[in-house]
Amino acid sequence: MVPTLWLRCAETCYCHQATIGTGLKTIGGPVRSEVKAQLRYKF
Repeated sequence: MVPTLWLRCAETCYCHQATIGTGLKTIGGPVRSEVKAQLRYKF
């Protein structure tokens, strides 16, 4: 009964765009980064 932790880091580069997204989700630059984590516990 050991917990498992997964981590994921990702970076996406949009070379020919000055901004990414629309509205409140606009990023002022050509790079989007994200980090995700998941904790699993089996019993």
